[in-house]
Amino acid sequence: MYNVPGRTSKNIIPNTILRLANEFELIIGVKEAGGKMSQYLELINNRPDDFLIISGDDDLALKSVISGGDGVISVIGQAFPQMFSKMIDDGLNNNISSAESINNELCNIISLIFKENNPAGVKFVLSKLNLCNDVLRLPLLSVSNELRSQINEELNNFNL
Repeated sequence: MYNVPGRTSKNIIPNTILRLANEFELIIGVKEAGGKMSQYLELINNRPDDFLIISGDDDLALKSVISGGDGVISVIGQAFPQMFSKMIDDGLNNNISSAESINNELCNIISLIFKENNPAGVKFVLSKLNLCNDVLRLPLLSVSNELRSQINEELNNFNL
């Protein structure tokens, strides 16, 4: 399952996810992107055995795995795969200090890439890393000049 209220305008509440997880063995997990840590915790604490809780919120990914979640499908991880992967691995392996240090390094850029619309923010970052062109298909638009400046300033903090 994929719970992404930001795209669908409807949140799948934990009771519904858990009921479906218990009733249908082919549902093996949820990519949770509801933006609420309390929702993650309810799912993690009440899930059936072997039901995966995958974070779809970059800003909550570390908290999710530290709390018992199983991983993340990330946006910023596309731009900084080694750094983001190390953070999540550290969180999963209870190396909290290292994981939180990396999370602190990434928190501003994560906030910026979601400031206007996704995927425009990360697409701009990827273009700055020479990994793709900053081109989006309509109706999506590239980030504003103001946000470009903010992202460029934040990228100066990374060894690129």
